[in-house]
Amino acid sequence: MNFISTKFRPVYISRRQAPEVEFRDVDEFTTCQSEFVSSYSKLITDVFQRAFDCPQGNTRLVWTDRDMILYGMAEFPRLNTGGVNIMLQFTKGRGIGWCIAASAWMADMVTAGCRGHARALMDWPVNTPEMNDIYSRTLRQEMLSGMYDNLGIFDHIFDASFVGISHPATGVVTTYLRGKWREIMLAFSMITHDRLCQLQSCHALDPFVVRMILEFVVRDSNLEFPHSCVFE
Repeated sequence: MNFISTKFRPVYISRRQAPEVEFRDVDEFTTCQSEFVSSYSKLITDVFQRAFDCPQGNTRLVWTDRDMILYGMAEFPRLNTGGVNIMLQFTKGRGIGWCIAASAWMADMVTAGCRGHARALMDWPVNTPEMNDIYSRTLRQEMLSGMYDNLGIFDHIFDASFVGISHPATGVVTTYLRGKWREIMLAFSMITHDRLCQLQSCHALDPFVVRMILEFVVRDSNLEFPHSCVFE
């Protein structure tokens, strides 16, 4: 029996730890991630289109949101504020600090994609409806790609919310909610105490299995757990 941790790509967001979310199961986690992608994609499209549809400034000294996009200096404040709300929907209202940091990270990555691509297309003729449409679609697609490229931040949520146990013989991995796993560990630990379990049923278990479970308890609680002579 081996403890499996998520091997996610390290993405530094902030000092805040990702919240533990009480999903029903892995399928709900996947569903919530799909809902995030859908909602954030709509947010990207809306904030970009509102800025791009704004008329250009009358002079070189007056820049509107559209000018900021065309010259590769776009800013989309609503990606931050709107992103936080979408993040909180994903985490079911948990971890507001982490959600704020994660939203800022995602907004930065998406905005950087827009700016970089706009600078590469600085000479694009955006003076006809057809060219405007192609140009705007190209930038929006780059922003969406930036979102997809950084969905790895949700691996932090998965790792904080689930624990995987691999069977030593078959290699089959069983995934538990961390909250449920703690309940299992607590229930098991209770049978190791004489005053809670007079039958000493734990003696029928393999000592290696018992030690492994106790290690999980220690790792999960970050507490010193003295070895008991019962399991020697």
